[in-house]
Amino acid sequence: MQSDSERTFRLCGDPAVTTTMAGLEADPRSDHRVWFDHNMGWWGYAGMGAGMVLFWALVVAGIVALVMFVSGDRQKQQSPPSPEQIVAARFARGEISETEYRDRLAVLRDPARH
Repeated sequence: MQSDSERTFRLCGDPAVTTTMAGLEADPRSDHRVWFDHNMGWWGYAGMGAGMVLFWALVVAGIVALVMFVSGDRQKQQSPPSPEQIVAARFARGEISETEYRDRLAVLRDPARH
């Protein structure tokens, strides 16, 4: 029976590539504390931070643009009512009499009578 330090480990799932626990401990390149570092300097971390901020800003801006597009005003902008429509609305509300309505329409339709 092998001791823990002599036990053989398979690396990468390949039986041809093996090592021992003693070999891992003796190899300074096998320090597990720097495995994810990849010798990246401060610029790498700054670039990743800026990239992350830019990514999330684009995601939020895309969501806002999508919501504005989907919930946007579907009605066309209505033009202001014509003077004839205003007179007709006032007549319908009872603000002016029928004779006033006809007189005002006549004035609006015949600019020479001004």
